[in-house]
Parts: sequence; structure tokens; C-alpha cells
Amino acid sequence: MLVDSALKETMRTLLSVATVYKTTSDVVPRESSTSDPTVGYTESHSASVHALNILRALYRDSRLGEHIIPFIPEGVKIAVDGFSASLWPVRNSATLLFSALVLRIFGAKRVQDEHSIENKMTAREFFTRFPSLHGFLHQQLQKAAEGLESSCSNVQPAAQLSLFPVLIILSRLYPTTLDEPSSPGSLHSFLPLFLRCSSCGVWKTRVLISRAVVPLVTINNMKRVLHNLLRMMTTEDQNSLHTTLLILQRLVQERRDLLNCCTQKSLGVSWLSGWLLENLLTKRTLGTENNHCSVTRCAYLELVTNLLQHSSSLESTILSQEVDEIVFASSNGGILLQEDVLVSSAKLLLTASQYTSSSLGLPQLSELCHKLILHQSAAVRHYTLQYILDQKNLLSSDTAEELTTVIIQLFSTEQDEGILAVLCEILTKQKAWCTRTREKLCVVAMHHVTQGHLRLVFRASLILFLASLLEKCCDPEMIVQWLLLVKPYTLPTAPVELRQAVALGLGTLWRILIEERLLGSVEAYTVLVVSLLQDGDEEVRDDMATSVGIILSSLSHSVALDVGITSHPSSSSALQLYLSCLPLVLHRHPQTALTILLRLVGHESLPLEKENKNVLFDEDPLNNYMEEISVLRDACRAIETLLASHSEDVKETLARVSEQVQSQATALMEKLEGHMCSSSFSPWDEPYVFIGLCKLFFLSDAVVNGVEKSHYDQNFLRHFKNTKSVIFLQNVELLF
Repeated sequence: MLVDSALKETMRTLLSVATVYKTTSDVVPRESSTSDPTVGYTESHSASVHALNILRALYRDSRLGEHIIPFIPEGVKIAVDGFSASLWPVRNSATLLFSALVLRIFGAKRVQDEHSIENKMTAREFFTRFPSLHGFLHQQLQKAAEGLESSCSNVQPAAQLSLFPVLIILSRLYPTTLDEPSSPGSLHSFLPLFLRCSSCGVWKTRVLISRAVVPLVTINNMKRVLHNLLRMMTTEDQNSLHTTLLILQRLVQERRDLLNCCTQKSLGVSWLSGWLLENLLTKRTLGTENNHCSVTRCAYLELVTNLLQHSSSLESTILSQEVDEIVFASSNGGILLQEDVLVSSAKLLLTASQYTSSSLGLPQLSELCHKLILHQSAAVRHYTLQYILDQKNLLSSDTAEELTTVIIQLFSTEQDEGILAVLCEILTKQKAWCTRTREKLCVVAMHHVTQGHLRLVFRASLILFLASLLEKCCDPEMIVQWLLLVKPYTLPTAPVELRQAVALGLGTLWRILIEERLLGSVEAYTVLVVSLLQDGDEEVRDDMATSVGIILSSLSHSVALDVGITSHPSSSSALQLYLSCLPLVLHRHPQTALTILLRLVGHESLPLEKENKNVLFDEDPLNNYMEEISVLRDACRAIETLLASHSEDVKETLARVSEQVQSQATALMEKLEGHMCSSSFSPWDEPYVFIGLCKLFFLSDAVVNGVEKSHYDQNFLRHFKNTKSVIFLQNVELLF
């Protein structure tokens, strides 16, 4: 009880001090002779500001719980009045206080959408908890409406400022089905006032009015509200017209159930939506150049477009008589808004051609899209291309050849990334279109990929687009160009998005492994696959492993692969599967397979001596995941598999390899012997590379000289005299 009494006394004092700033002349003037916000700032105003800030802290304090609820109505009244104060410090503190009160009343957001019904409260609950606010909010809305209708220029700014917080609260309330229009806590009494405030000059306020009006429209007052809104649709007051269009737009989007409630079964159409569309088209001058406001013109076109989508039947004459009058006319607004009008016009024209019972067929629609694709506005081109992508019948029609030619030409000249992305998607789905111009498209796409200023996501999509173009053409020259293009994007320094795109693209080009004319690209292809399977990023490895699964699954239809194939192998198992299948896939070209595997072992590039750089700090490798032992082990196993069936075919190649590495092997064995005897020896160090090279030498020597495997194993170990070295090598031999 002591705490309650102390809190009550404190709140009464603070609320009393906070209202000191309220005087009859304390309204926002039309203009100020000085830019200093503290002019006229007295000690009483300072006390009010401090009181407002303390109240904000108390309302936000969760420890007070329900004890603070009885003081919320007074706080709301003070905060709303503070919005129209003449001094900036008072307005600022009142705004912060109002924000804290809204959070206390409605709670934290339950879903991301701020205006979702889950973040709202019923009017019955709100006015039951705070009954005094019903009259206060109604009074404030009444004053705002009178102020906006007043010809006095000093009253209008204050009316607009006080209107905003009132609408924030009312837009978060919604009626229930049990509410009667005549009930004390009903919101329906606010509806006429909302419409009277539609001439407010603040855009966000007009949006709030539309959000507050829509929940109040019921099946009983729907027709009356629509009549009132249609009467308000004149160009005399563009603010009021914009509010009306916003309300109608929101009704079409959110209250479609009411628009479809009255139907004529004989026509099979929605009566209210059809009636509304018919009345809107009588005011079609709002969508033409006769309406000099591009904001309301754009809103009108969007509204008609949405209604067309929800009207299943319409007179065919509308397309030629009404719609043609409200599209593709210039606007007197700014550049940005003018582009919005052009986009809205394009949407309306394309929508009307789809949803009306007109005589516009696919040839005419294709010609229309042709004109829109070449429009100077990038937004119009983007929407038209997206429309073409969604209309499958338009893409597959016999009359689409001219449209196809324009799209391919646009791909060569377009600079907008968003449009290029849609073009790539269209061309990817319509590969038959690109047969005659594939080379030109590839050249243009390769040029776009190398442009560093383009977004990574778009460059990645271009890499995949190129792979899809080359999937079935099997042009050796273009394949080589693609592999050279993407090779830098497989390095650890390349962005992850590009490495992922290359990994997926390699899975698309699996035919490289079986086409005779692409045999020269197999080595470069395999190097990229192995590199990405050992990438430092897990997502890149997973994408490449998935592509390997696709590669092996596709190859299994052409080549007998006696290995277990899974659709989603891990990166480690994918490496083993790919290298073990390589000799089987290239069974007709064993020397090519051996050359590729020898390169993976790395005998040609392995240095005999490490460079001793006198540097203070050594840069760590960018890829800490790569394990050379894995590649060596799997490559050596693949070589043994290859030698088991093609020893005679590759004897000449192995003899040449044996001569190349014989001198290296002796030096490496001596270096390896000394390295393993040192105290700093680590089994995960470079000896594995040396062992791979040494084993490669004896493996090739055994085949060339006809030595059995057991013999060359003995010879391999006999070169090492140190006991520690022999034990280590015997254990390592199990890895190979």
C-alpha cells in the first residue's frame, strides 16, 4: 500500500508538471523567424521536459507492472498534446513518451509485420481498459478534421501533427463481430472523421488513415462507403484523392471477401468488384495525362490493375476504349514518380490483355511485349520480362520468334543487373531459342562475368547460365574458354558465391568426361573438381560433392561404374569416388587418365628444396582444410587400378615418368630420412608428399621392369636404414 500511494503521488506530480507547457498559444507556427529551437524556452518548459522524460522511464519500467496501468490514459493525453507544442524539446520528449506508451499498451511485436493483426488489439479490449481515451481520441480527431478544413494557415500544421499519434493508436485497433455501431466503445463513430481528415498533406498520415478505415468496412456499410469514396475522387484535392485511392487499394487487397460477397450467378462475376471497376473506369482521366499528379495517377493505375485481376469477366470494348486512354502517356511529375507511372501503365495493359475477354491473341500480345521490352524505362523493361517469364504460353507460341530475337539482342546491350538476371532466367529455360546464337550469348555472358563492378550474386548466376548454355553444345573451344574463365574463381581468394557457382556449373558439364572431342579439357576439369572438393568453405565442398554425385549418376548411364554411387556424398567420399571412377570413364584413353593422376600426385611441380625466406612473419595458407595426403592416397589407388588393367598401354608413359623422377627420388629419400630422425618431425608434415613421390617412382619402375608388387614394396623400404623411418613408412603404407 505504501508503494502504491508513493507511486500515485509521484505520478500525479509528474503529470501535473508535464502539462505546464500547455498554453493557448503553444501551437506550431507556420513559419519561424529563427532556426534556434530553444527560442522561448523557459524554466517551466525545462521542468516539463524533465517530467516527460521521467514519465517515459516509469512507463517503460517492467518492474512496476500493472501498477502503472491506471496512469496510461493521462500519459497518452499529455503525449498527444505535446506533438503540437511550439518548442522542439517539448515535442521531442512527447514523441519519446508516446513511443513508450504504445509499447506498454500493445506490447512488443509478435510478428515482423508491424500492422499484422497479431500485433493489434480489439477496440473492445482497449476501450474497456482505458474508457476515457475513447472520448479523447474522438475529440482530437474532430479537432484535426476541423483544422484541416479550416482556411487558417496557422491551424493546419498543428492539426496535422496532433493527428499522427491519434491515427497510430486507432490504426492498431480493430472491431470484433460482436461490436455494434451504436455501442459506447465502437470504432464506427470514427469513420466519418477519418474521411474528413483525408486531405492531410503528410503522406504517412494518409497511409495510416487507410489502415484505420479498412477494418471498419463491413458487409452492411460496404456499398455506402464505396459511394462516399467515389464521390471524393476528384482532382481538386490531390491529397484527398490519394487517401481515397489508398483506401480502395487496401480494400481490394485485404477485404476481398467483402468485394466478392454479392455475386450474380448468371454472370459468374463478383458484383461489387465489377461494379467498382465499372465506376472507376468512368473516372479514367485520373490515369491519363490530364491528371498532372503522378502520385495519384500511379495509385489509380495500380488500383484498376488489381481489380482487373479479381474480375473474371469484362466487356471486350474496355481494352480498346478505356484502357488505351490511360497507358503510355507522359507525366508532369518527377523522374522517379514518372517511372512508377510508366510501370503501372505497363502492368495495367498486360493485365488487361490477360484478364479481359478481348480479341487480343498471342501474336498481338507478343508484339506488345516487344514494344515494352524496348521501352526507355528500365523498370518497364524489367516488369515486362518478368511477365514474359511467367507466361509459359507466350514463350512457347509459334509467333515468339521475333520476341526471342529482341530478348537475345537485349542481353547484349542491357546494363541493368536486375534485367540481366531475368534475361538469364528466360534464356536458361528456353535453351532451344539459343541454338543459333549460343556463341554470341556466351561471349557476352563471359564479358559480364569479368566485370568486377557487378554484384557477386549476378556474376554467379551468369556462370551457371554459361554452364547451362554449354551443357549440350559440347563446343571444345567454348568449353576451354569457360574452364579458363572460372579457374581464378576456384582459388581460396575468390568470393564464396563464385566458388559455389563454379562447383554447381561443373556438375552441369559432366559430358566433358565422355565426349571424344572434349578429351583435352578433362585434365583442367578434374583439377577444378579436386580443388573445390578440398575447398576451405564447407558450403563450397558440399556443393561440389553434390555435383560429383550428379556427375557419377549421369556417367553411370553411359559407362559401367563398379563403385557405390550416392546422390549426396560427403566431400571426402566424393573425392575418392571421382578419382576411382576416372580410369573407368577413360578406359579408352588410359594414358590420358594416367597423365591426369600423375599431375594430382604432383611429381612435376614438387621442389627438392624449400626456399628459406628471411621474413619476420609467414602468411598462413588461406585454405586450412586442404589435405594433400587425401589426394595422394586416392590418386595412388586410382593409378594402381589403372595399372592393373592397362599396364602395357601405359608402359611407355611410365618409363618416361620413371626417368624424370629417378634422380628426384634418391634426393628425396635422403632428405626424408633426415627429416624423420629429427625431433621436430610431425606425421602430418611434408613427408607424405615425399612418400607419394617415392612410391610413384617404385610403382612406375615395377611396371616398366615387370617387378611384382611385393618386390617393389620391399625395395621401397630397403632404401631406409633408420628403424624409426621404417616403422613409420610401414604404417604410412596402409594409407596408400
